Amino acid sequence: MSMIFDVRYLSTFDITIGLTSKDSLLLNHVTILGKHIIYQSRSLNVKPTLTQLKDKTPSTYQTESLTVKINDDTEIHWKT
Repeated sequence: MSMIFDVRYLSTFDITIGLTSKDSLLLNHVTILGKHIIYQSRSLNVKPTLTQLKDKTPSTYQTESLTVKINDDTEIHWKT
């Protein structure tokens, strides 16, 4: 089952702590990635952009996929 989230309805708590449903793992991962980009941008005194998130997502996906393959955790990581 796939759930579609409308980010306009996420609370501050949801963004800060994360969602707890099994269907929200990807959303939580992207939120953490976004927070990381915001942190990096602040450290460099630049304004974060959506383009940075779009550019960082594929490399993060590749890193996650490689980590899963190395640790042989495919059943846990790619659960649906």
